[in-house]
Amino acid sequence: MIHSAKLSCIILLVSILSTTTVKAQESFYEQDDKTFKGFVAAGANFSQIDGDNYAGYSKMGINAGAGVLTMFGKEVGACLEILYSRKGSRSNVLKPASTFTFDILSYKAILNYVDIPVQLYYVDGRKDQFGAGISYSRLINQSETFNTNPAQNIKSEDYPFKKGDLCYVMTGNVRIAGGLYVSARFQYSLLSVRNVTPPGFGRNEQYNHMWTIRFLYMFNK
Repeated sequence: MIHSAKLSCIILLVSILSTTTVKAQESFYEQDDKTFKGFVAAGANFSQIDGDNYAGYSKMGINAGAGVLTMFGKEVGACLEILYSRKGSRSNVLKPASTFTFDILSYKAILNYVDIPVQLYYVDGRKDQFGAGISYSRLINQSETFNTNPAQNIKSEDYPFKKGDLCYVMTGNVRIAGGLYVSARFQYSLLSVRNVTPPGFGRNEQYNHMWTIRFLYMFNK
């Protein structure tokens, strides 16, 4: 009887430990049943304007906002965000304007947008998230600095960017711990953001081209 009681205790203890271990693993690797998951995000854009005669993601700007992920099941969901996003272009490289009588010493464009990305998401067992979709951006304001030799009287408001920008977007969110993620995003304009460009500063049709690195915190409770 004593041996049977000891054996029963050992079996019960092993069963409890096994259940605890499985539950601990499930808490990290399996998606919970919460349908709506709100989150906040903040980071930096690394952008350029394709068509301005400069290459490289030289313009850094803020990317910050909030969103909600709606799950249709354990693996598939949809995500809506509202973000403040600063894009643009920047270069200090001397660029002779071959068809004009001046040289471009430096150039900077700042474009402040409200971005509204809508994406379909795949969520794996580790809760990493991978999405693709479209983003509508509304221009808040624009600012450009033209540094030429000899100086030219060029005004940014005479060459306005379009108020709306429609982009395709791809996102990867990798879970660090709990609700904290590190996120990478690629975004590119589907339509030109400007059709008239200052003479000597690139082709008329220009496109926003951007990578974003940010941290994201998702509220799971």
